[in-house]
Amino acid sequence: MEIWYAVIGLTLGLLILSFSSEKTVNQLIKLASTMGASTFTVGFLIASLGTDMPELVNSLISSYLGQGDISVGDSFGSVMTQISLILWLIPFFCRFCRLIPRKFSIVGLTEVVVLVISIFLSSNGDLSRLDGIILVILWIIPMFILRRVTIDEKVTVERRE
Repeated sequence: MEIWYAVIGLTLGLLILSFSSEKTVNQLIKLASTMGASTFTVGFLIASLGTDMPELVNSLISSYLGQGDISVGDSFGSVMTQISLILWLIPFFCRFCRLIPRKFSIVGLTEVVVLVISIFLSSNGDLSRLDGIILVILWIIPMFILRRVTIDEKVTVERRE
């Protein structure tokens, strides 16, 4: 019987997520327009934080409970899923997607560098507070790089009808 509660909860959660996602995207577009920023910048800086909050909570709780492997697995798995599945899905839901190669190359390169450094820091099976500070700094640096790169560039995406 417990499995049915989980299935019903998951189904309801997905329905709510679907409904709220469209509202969130519309508000993010308005925010980007108000701030004079590209939608990519707003997605990278604001939407990513909002969507990663559940993962942060999972990571904090699993670390507190002494299950750091869950935390690290969730983080690396999330990165791989987002990079591969999201970029795979974009062409299927867009009639026309024009991605600016320079911007995506720079952001992609910074992500790969941060991911490699993260793997290097955690490869010995230990993450110290110093490693954590380094990773936070490595999270902040791409934000500044992105802001500098995307000042005048816009991303054009049209939905299929």
